[in-house]
Amino acid sequence: MSKSVTEIQQSFRQLRMVETAEGLSDILRKAEQKSWTYLEFWKS
Repeated sequence: MSKSVTEIQQSFRQLRMVETAEGLSDILRKAEQKSWTYLEFWKS
């Protein structure tokens, strides 16, 4: 199952995690630029 960033953001909003939803795109961009591993991503 693959969700779009928008779908994931909406899920965060439903969980009342608005700040996480709003910052998700920036975190994903940074992870891609720095080639983070899965573990590095979740520690961010």
